[in-house]
Amino acid sequence: IFYQSHVRWTITDIDHHPSRASILTSSISPVLNFTANYETEETRSKSLILDDTRIGVWSVRFVGDWQAAAGSMVGGVHLYDILREMTYCTAYSHNRADVNALCTPHIDCGQRTLLFSGGDDGTINMWDTRSMRRPAGVLVGHTDGICSLHMSDASWHYLCSNAKDQKVKLWDLRTAPVNIVDYHAKHQT
Repeated sequence: IFYQSHVRWTITDIDHHPSRASILTSSISPVLNFTANYETEETRSKSLILDDTRIGVWSVRFVGDWQAAAGSMVGGVHLYDILREMTYCTAYSHNRADVNALCTPHIDCGQRTLLFSGGDDGTINMWDTRSMRRPAGVLVGHTDGICSLHMSDASWHYLCSNAKDQKVKLWDLRTAPVNIVDYHAKHQT
């Protein structure tokens, strides 16, 4: 059991870094909770405070060995250096709508600089974390806010999304325009 500090109402997201035996959690606050070495008796936890203290965080992901990404209210995607305990980049997008979902390719696939964010504006942004001035690409197809994103462990070519429009989409990122397969279409009654 890991006790989390600075939790407002609920823990909104969790991510696990298997090779570092670490866990990140977020809440509706500007604080990420980081727990390291949970497999040993030297378990340590610390609170990582984002620069903008007025926000809540909806989604969190590891984006490298010692970096985290946080998706927040008002369209913020924040990159955080865990070792230095500081935000090193913040980009705003999604028309200032909440960022509900983040996704990265599997840590071992070699695409360590890719980050996807899904917002309440119904779009998915693809980011190159080396340059966060603007999204490297935008995936459009949902008609309501993105709820979650997932990328296959075997390949970074496929991205799954689901949204408040009651649809699940499978995106093939190798094609332009992106091939989309819709699931969970609304029932005909």
